[in-house]
Amino acid sequence: MLARAIPSELSFGRLCVGPVPATVRFFSHSRPNEVPPSKRRRMLQRPLETFERPTGREQLEQSDRLYFLARPTDAQGSETERNPRFSKWRSELKKSKSGQGLLEALAEAMCRKEVDASVIGAAIQKCGHSRWWETLLEVRQRQLKHGLRLEVTQQCIFLAAIASCLKDRSLPPTALSQRKKVGFALGIEVWQSMPSQLHADDADVHTVALGSVLSLCDAIGDDSLPWASEVLKWSALQPFKMHVTSYTPLLSLYEKSGLYRQVDQLLCQMASSTQPPNVVTLGNLVNASGSTQNWRRACYLWSTLVHEFQVSPNTVCYTAHAKVSILVGRPAAALQTLDDLLRARPHQLDATAVVLYLQALLIVCHSNLSEACLKQLSKSLKAAHAGIMADASQEMQQQWRSMTSLGWKLLHNPSALRFKDLLVIDNAKHGHMKDWNDHLAGANYLSEQERKEMVYVSDHQATSVTVS
Repeated sequence: MLARAIPSELSFGRLCVGPVPATVRFFSHSRPNEVPPSKRRRMLQRPLETFERPTGREQLEQSDRLYFLARPTDAQGSETERNPRFSKWRSELKKSKSGQGLLEALAEAMCRKEVDASVIGAAIQKCGHSRWWETLLEVRQRQLKHGLRLEVTQQCIFLAAIASCLKDRSLPPTALSQRKKVGFALGIEVWQSMPSQLHADDADVHTVALGSVLSLCDAIGDDSLPWASEVLKWSALQPFKMHVTSYTPLLSLYEKSGLYRQVDQLLCQMASSTQPPNVVTLGNLVNASGSTQNWRRACYLWSTLVHEFQVSPNTVCYTAHAKVSILVGRPAAALQTLDDLLRARPHQLDATAVVLYLQALLIVCHSNLSEACLKQLSKSLKAAHAGIMADASQEMQQQWRSMTSLGWKLLHNPSALRFKDLLVIDNAKHGHMKDWNDHLAGANYLSEQERKEMVYVSDHQATSVTVS
């Protein structure tokens, strides 16, 4: 296990260990059915002009909008990049149900001497998708023990996997902080083994490598700002311009670090270039402002990107904005955002939107018990959401069932419910509302201040739309 401490003075210089290929044409991918539902949902809504080649060939995945790559897969990759004889191991690793199962499959492949960098890459990618941190570290140890050198493709996958594991919100703060330290050191180790200078035809390598390392910096947070600065200096020496997939994690890192002037300047720079901000940029920035619980900043970014830069938000963007509102105790604002989603994209509702809408509506109705609000709650409870929720995670399905039960109870016996009985999703339970008084139903505890804040968010009155 690579549980070593970070050196007191990290060196961010470029260091190539051994012969490193200047170009690797093959970029590994996962099919939609090999990715967890929440991640799959986000990936399938990414802009087609940014993620250029479809992938995924299962029967329910036949769609022109299946694209999981930042760049196309090269089916003509050479034997040194991906051995076709080892495809069974790549497939088996990506279908692993547990970290232990993955390690057993990898051990068998190694015993049969049917392992190359692509097989290790598949194992690393699965660990990243599933956030199997200990398993990821063990895969790294086995890769080093067997002397398997990773190509640039797998190094980028490794950086992305580390970043994914550093976003595990189920960890207590101290454990996550320690994981970030180990991930930081490991990320620098991987980055230093990459090429220090790219050739003129290596634009794809530059895009994927830069995006991967900046995504890791974003996951680490403030401590990675010096490293991000060094990486940007390296990028400036290459004969390529930054891609939106690299700008986006950099913006998120700056936003979380409170570097608002840099964010605003970079957005303006992007808007006037060939790499304008897109829906992924919008969603990431709104999420970043939510991590600092700065709802005013989230509203400013939304207004700037949507109205000034003409970014058309997708469902993921709307739900990200609603999550921020619930986190900071503004359920009425969350309802307005989701009403906007229903008006703009009435047929693109997903499980996250359904759960957020019901959570916000329960609180608003419990606060005022108005006839109009209770009527809206009744309509939402009767709506046919089972089909939408079928593909949701087990946790989200359980939340939906719990809130549906609470909703019927609120309609028939509101006095039996106190305010905190209604806090179901994490953003409600662990955000600002956890410190509110445990109000009785009908106490009108949603303050006048929130109604005033609604004017800041939008210049039009919120309307009631049934989620159906």
